[in-house]
Amino acid sequence: LEGVMSEQQQANMAIHGALPNLKMKQSMLHDEVEGARADMKREHEASRSELDRRMERSQAALDELKREMLEALAQAQHRSEEQHKEAEAKTAATSKDMDR
Repeated sequence: LEGVMSEQQQANMAIHGALPNLKMKQSMLHDEVEGARADMKREHEASRSELDRRMERSQAALDELKREMLEALAQAQHRSEEQHKEAEAKTAATSKDMDR
């Protein structure tokens, strides 16, 4: 019985001796996990920020294209109106010439 107790005591002492080392490793692993989480969060925010910037640039480019298209349309409409007025003036002049 005394030998079993001695083995039990030795096992307890070994476990007791290993605990500080295991706790230190646990703490280090916990710090690593927390660091990795913080890194992932930063990377996620950075990629979201980059995506937001790309979307803003794309939207600005689309807005500029829309503005240019509306401007071109207005210019084309103005030219069309001018040509229509010129054609009416020529028609009126031609009919006056015919009346003479």
